[in-house]
Amino acid sequence: MKTRLYFVFLIMMITMIYNQCCADSQIMVVTDIHYLAPSLYEGSDLFLRSIANADGKMTHYSPELLDALLAEARHQKPDVVLITGDLTFYGEKQSHQELAAAMDELWDEGIPVYVIPGNHDINSPYARWFSGEDWGYTDNVTPEEFREIWARCLLPSEDGYTMSYTVRLNDKVWIAMADVCVYDEAVEMYGFYSQEQQAWLVPMLEEAKTAGVTVISATHQSLIPRSSSRPNSYSIYNREYMLPDLRAGGVTLNLSGHIHIMSVLEKDGLTDAATGAFCIHSHCYGLVTVGEDGIPHYERHTVCDEHLPEGFKALSEAFFSERDVRNAEEQLAGLDIPEDARRVMVEYARRVNADNFAGILDPNDPKWLEDPALELWAEYAPETGTGTRLLQMFDAH
Repeated sequence: MKTRLYFVFLIMMITMIYNQCCADSQIMVVTDIHYLAPSLYEGSDLFLRSIANADGKMTHYSPELLDALLAEARHQKPDVVLITGDLTFYGEKQSHQELAAAMDELWDEGIPVYVIPGNHDINSPYARWFSGEDWGYTDNVTPEEFREIWARCLLPSEDGYTMSYTVRLNDKVWIAMADVCVYDEAVEMYGFYSQEQQAWLVPMLEEAKTAGVTVISATHQSLIPRSSSRPNSYSIYNREYMLPDLRAGGVTLNLSGHIHIMSVLEKDGLTDAATGAFCIHSHCYGLVTVGEDGIPHYERHTVCDEHLPEGFKALSEAFFSERDVRNAEEQLAGLDIPEDARRVMVEYARRVNADNFAGILDPNDPKWLEDPALELWAEYAPETGTGTRLLQMFDAH
């Protein structure tokens, strides 16, 4: 009897060890939360007006979105949560402190969280408070203060200069967290791959390759430009040096953000997955699964309705759409366009932008290419910002 129980126990242990070794690794990636501490804006009509005229960020619902993020992480139970920059609205120290404290909750529950800064997070000159019709400057954070506040979600710098480091998730998957932001003397929108980072990244990739480890890289700015008119504004300026190093090291997936649009592009064997801004409709995040074959698979997800207040998604969609409608109408104002054509053009631009930000736009879909509204934009407003973007997007110019 004892012998039989021993063999049953042995088989159970072997099965458990096998399952652990062969289990898929799962990474939850979130970006551009743009959290703002409520005490810095609550009760301010000035702030609400400024948000309404901005780019669709639901920053005035920061607590609700933070609760939703925590709920999604608890629901998915990933091996790790990555936040690829723009943690805060404009780098307010109080916002950093509150958001870092919330991530501590996940750590305490067994869900590790790692971050890199974005262009909004360090030395920001725009950190402000709002009260009624007044506003003023509030404390931002230096690189040293960022490291202190986010100590639990950062590993020691491996390039001796930036907040770049390697998360060795397990013996099969590593994550290269590359801080390519420029924030020392002036905050820049573009990213930069430095010699110090190269001196860290290349040997680490060689080590991983020798050990048969899959490496996924993460940056704030994208490796593959999305804008033909401003290719360097939202990407890594000297990406022509970083891309070959990643490819030579066997990296096939980079996780980025910054552009606020959910966009997954592949170039020469490397996929750059720009996760949509969490603070903008439709509140996306990504899930990366790495199986036994070592190949990472990226999937787009949106926050579950039950993790948000009732009616929030409809409110968020309306807020985003109103901004698009207002923007298109302003660009068409003063142009000699029949009123019925103007309405069709505005609605077309709204629908395109909604699908584009959500990451579900197919530029080859006949429903967009054959819609008469596209020809109206080409006829009446091809040189406006929206007209140029639409015509480039659908190669119709």
